Parts: sequence; structure tokens; C-alpha cells
Amino acid sequence: MKPVLVVATRNEGKVRELRRILGCDLEIHLRSLADYPAIPEAAEDAETFEGNAQIKALAAARALREAACADDSGLTVPALGGAPGVHSARYAGEEASDEDNNALLLRRLSNLDPKERVGYFVCAASLAIPESTARDRWGIEPPQDWDTTEDCIRMWTTRAEVPGVLLDAPRGSKGFGYDPLFYHEATGQTFAEMSVEQKNRVSHRGYAFAAIGAQLRHLLINRPLD
Repeated sequence: MKPVLVVATRNEGKVRELRRILGCDLEIHLRSLADYPAIPEAAEDAETFEGNAQIKALAAARALREAACADDSGLTVPALGGAPGVHSARYAGEEASDEDNNALLLRRLSNLDPKERVGYFVCAASLAIPESTARDRWGIEPPQDWDTTEDCIRMWTTRAEVPGVLLDAPRGSKGFGYDPLFYHEATGQTFAEMSVEQKNRVSHRGYAFAAIGAQLRHLLINRPLD
């Protein structure tokens, strides 16, 4: 039986992207919290992207006793003091839509010099595996250099950043969040103009979860418990 990896989110945009990044060549069943409706999403109350990613991955791993991964992603704009930062999803309020957040960002960018309209998409991604699950279901020995919690869950976290220029009007209808405003100079497109495959090759989330995938491949290829 293939081992299970739970993506600790109900954000369908993220799930679609991660199925492409993680689910194509790994011998695993990729699931999300949508498959576990009784499991609540963890509160993202850390002050860093890494902290929030770890909270969500650990909460899912503890509740389900499965391997779980999660990310916290957002946009940081140095000229705005790093905002929206970890509050990216709720920049315009707890119930804000993507359109609300983008409108607020545009208002706060409006008085900046064009050279200051630089932002960074950031993604911190965390992988959490209970030690018993790693051995019994994955057939792997948890790496000794990963962080270990008091309840014997091993965790590994990575971070990726991608720079871009923030436009003064949205472009493109794909993607989600701030993608329509984020112009990726190397490709000449906003993230909202890219296909999922194009975006995965150059995005912050693509880089971070490619690193998660590489960790899993290494563990599965070199598993000592076969």
C-alpha cells in the first residue's frame, strides 16, 4: 500500500499546484484536509512564515498520525515595511477576498516611486512525520538531523523567495491571491498569466515543495527498512 502524505490545507489553488509538484512521480497517495472534514485547520498565529508552516504540518500529523506537509506563503514588499507578510491572506481583513487584498495593496503602493514597487513572494514549507508512521507505513528511518518534537514527530522546513515587480493593475485570470499583480521579469508574465506548469517552474511554492519532494525521494530511494 502506498504511504499517505496529507497537504494541510483546504485551499484548492494550493492543492492543484502541489498535486503537480509532489504527486507525479512519488509513489504516494496525496491527500488534503478536504479529505478529512472533521479535522479543523490550525490557527496561523506565528510571526514568521516558517512558524506558521510548522504549526499546520504538525497539527495535521498529530491529528491524523500521517505524514503531513504545509506551507505558509505570502508577499513581502520592502517599501511597505515587509507587508503584507504573514498577513497576506487577510491583509484587508479576516473575511477579505483576493480582490479586497489586491485593492488594498494597490492603494498602499500608489504613492511609491516605481523603483520601490518590488516585492518578494515567499514560501516556507514544512514536512512532519510521526516516527512510528515513518517506520511502519513509509518503511523509512526518520533522519536524525530533522527537528524532533516531544511527541516524537520529525520535521523538516525549507524556505524559498522569488522577486517580482508589482503592477498598477491586475493582469491574467489564472492563479490566486496576488498573482495578477506580480510580474515575473524573467518570463515577462504575471503569475496569473502562467499555466500551472509554468508557474511551478519559477514560483516560490514550486521551489519550496520541489525541495520537499527531493527530501521524500531521497528517503524512499534509500529506505533501510525494506
